[in-house]
Amino acid sequence: MSTAPIAVITGAAAGLGRVIATELLAQGWRVALTDRSPALAAEAVAALCAQTPAHADRLLPLALDVLHKADFEAALAAVQAAWGAVPQALVNNAALTLPTKVMDITPEEFSRVLDVNLRGCLLGCQVFGAAMAAAGSGRIVNLASLAGQNGGTGWATAWTSPGSASIVTTVSADSPMSGNALRLSAPGQAAAGRRTLAQAIDADVVLDFQMQFDTGVINTNDFAALWLGSAAGPNIGLKANCGDNSCPSGVATSADVFARTVQVDSDAAYSTPLAVGTTVRVYGHLQKVNGSNFYNRFSLWVDPTQSEMSSLSGADAIFDGMSNLSSFSVIGFRSAFLDTTNPSDGVLIDNLRIGVVPEPGSLALVGLGLLGAGALRRRQR
Repeated sequence: MSTAPIAVITGAAAGLGRVIATELLAQGWRVALTDRSPALAAEAVAALCAQTPAHADRLLPLALDVLHKADFEAALAAVQAAWGAVPQALVNNAALTLPTKVMDITPEEFSRVLDVNLRGCLLGCQVFGAAMAAAGSGRIVNLASLAGQNGGTGWATAWTSPGSASIVTTVSADSPMSGNALRLSAPGQAAAGRRTLAQAIDADVVLDFQMQFDTGVINTNDFAALWLGSAAGPNIGLKANCGDNSCPSGVATSADVFARTVQVDSDAAYSTPLAVGTTVRVYGHLQKVNGSNFYNRFSLWVDPTQSEMSSLSGADAIFDGMSNLSSFSVIGFRSAFLDTTNPSDGVLIDNLRIGVVPEPGSLALVGLGLLGAGALRRRQR
């Protein structure tokens, strides 16, 4: 029988939980993926098996509702029956978030959040902690968001603006935006909105947000992008028509979404033409590769699949270029060349999430420091 370590992950059918499962699997662990829905847990395992068929014997789908202690006990028994050992690790990842204004949250909704996020962790610790103590060892990782330390998740909290950016109420046509979005409209503003993080980040990161060219006309070199470190650092967002219609080979001249590690007007990775009024999901993976101490690769996806986000594979475009940035503690948005005449150009940004990508070889990988609900969303049970 295998002696590979065993990990149980709650809320692992999608999002962050599935990413953790993928990484632990790659490190040689046996992994039980749990979800309140047994069908979703089975689908997640089937997808991982399809990606790496040789790992099929190290995957186990389980039904587990974190509100019920009996479900934790049943999951523990199922793991022991399948693999003959007490798990070495439990990752309490399942969580419930409410993309709702504080004033609109009902007492019932708030109670459910507390039950899932707090009581669920307690029950997992009790059941698996007792088994690990009896076995002589084990690790329990309880995930949480750093949003509180970073000043909250909304645009009106830790963000500052010189006035060129505004917070607007979105409408149903702007779905899946949350109800309030950052609107960029200045023709040239290096820091249309900015915030300082609670601590510097020097690891690989994923960036995730929704973007819409809301009003006006998309013209060549219209620009609205998220920057890291400074406006001259890594950027990701809108740079219409490849900036100057000089798109890389194989990329349509109407491509509007870009990523780059350094501000060089003629060089970036591009993908996907935009249409006025249509929301897209922009997803980026900023890395230090080949032993570099500086960020030197930026992978870009537009409307990525869950599988692409979980595995960080199949990027629409990749930019390789050395930046002068080894860490950052400030992020912001820059706008440029947006028309102010009638109709004025406006770009909406919402649901921004930034997460640290784990380094292989460490269970600490699950401590993703996130802005918002999670760069890779934690499965809502």
